[in-house]
Amino acid sequence: MLEDKFYKRGLFLIFGLGVILRVLLFFINPSLFADESALVINIYNKSFFELFGALDFLQASPVGFTIIVKSLISIFNPQSDYLRDLVLRIVPFISGMLALPAFYYLVRLIFKENRKAVLTSLFFLFFNPCVIYYCAQIKQYSTEMLVSIILLTFFYKMVCNKEYKWWYALIFAISPWFSYSSFFILAVGFLAVLISDRKLFIKSVIPVFLSCLIYYFVSLRFVFAETFLQMRAVWEVNLGFIDLHHPLRTLLRYGDSFANSKPISALSGFIFFAICLIYSFGREKYSKKLLFVLPIFLTLFASLLHKYAIQARLILFLMPLFAIAAASIRGRIADILKLVLALIMLYSIHSYDVEPSGNCYSYAREIVSYLEENIKDKDMILMDTTVNDYNMYLSKRNFNNKVVYLPVACFKKDLAECKQFIRELPEGDYYLLSLSYYVKELTEGFNTKDFEVGFKPKRTKVIYFEKR
Repeated sequence: MLEDKFYKRGLFLIFGLGVILRVLLFFINPSLFADESALVINIYNKSFFELFGALDFLQASPVGFTIIVKSLISIFNPQSDYLRDLVLRIVPFISGMLALPAFYYLVRLIFKENRKAVLTSLFFLFFNPCVIYYCAQIKQYSTEMLVSIILLTFFYKMVCNKEYKWWYALIFAISPWFSYSSFFILAVGFLAVLISDRKLFIKSVIPVFLSCLIYYFVSLRFVFAETFLQMRAVWEVNLGFIDLHHPLRTLLRYGDSFANSKPISALSGFIFFAICLIYSFGREKYSKKLLFVLPIFLTLFASLLHKYAIQARLILFLMPLFAIAAASIRGRIADILKLVLALIMLYSIHSYDVEPSGNCYSYAREIVSYLEENIKDKDMILMDTTVNDYNMYLSKRNFNNKVVYLPVACFKKDLAECKQFIRELPEGDYYLLSLSYYVKELTEGFNTKDFEVGFKPKRTKVIYFEKR
């Protein structure tokens, strides 16, 4: 057992650095990314009632989350872009911050006086680069992870400590309204309760069933009927589903939660599954294994059935379970696996959160601010059809008569069509704003000028060109 002074210092260091990283990223407040902007446009343009239905731009977000965010925007009504983005991110940020003490409470409940296990589990959650990243993104994933921790805490008390209070059922009942992924935890949790105590299962599951029934009729059926079918088609094109014929893809999908380069992601995915399997066949009680490993394999099974995509953000809610599994296993091989993954995570924090790459963040806010100050009367703005991040910031300015839309998104497969469209444009000076990284290829043969605005990614999405 760790000495008391080393344990307290370890807690102070982990909590301190974990909080600092999240607070810094929140106040850096980077420009909204394309997916964030798409959700924000829905939050602004739709009424509270309309948020119960399907959202536009292939967005899906629990209605409880979107209503709270819209309420905050309505209350504060921020005028500047920076403050608006900050207010939009309050809910994910608070969720991410609350997750820290909530998870500490859970691991103390599980590991009790095993201080090394407590510190290990805290490390693997607090310094996961994706967990930090989504604290400062206006998406629901940080909130879903907090819900996951809360549900695991109450199910653990019910199954392992034989403790139950009537209001647990109310927490279970409202959780799907704030987290789609909570269905995985609820399914496994109630299975564990059913095995351990059937009477308690009946008593606690009825409010959840009624809540889910109401939720389905007022919201989920519209999401399933419209958004899910379109999103499934996108996931199939983008290889979001698991295919056993391509095991490397499976490792990459789960490994993306720890790193953002393919070789390191594949290694991370291997370690992820190795730790889960070691825990599954370890000496822990079956009730613990059920709670902390089965949801992980349930997402794998759902993805094989093409019902749930595996992407870092969509499995963020699994990271507390993995952290507990990692802290529970012992042995030389287990220690080597954990050490390697810990080093990968610390390295990845830099590329995810400290010095983000162009794949992680947009710089649309800085670009639009630059245009507002520098655009000339004769200049035009040429944009992809899918650049929601630029559209959101441009909508607050009077640029409507200057914007020309390309017929398609200028990704690699559509470059020929985009080039032809640009060739047919009238002579003039244009700012090309794209979602892809092919702006230089699209403007070959023209006089061009790179932007020096915001951070400088390896490949730019924005360029100024003169067509003569």
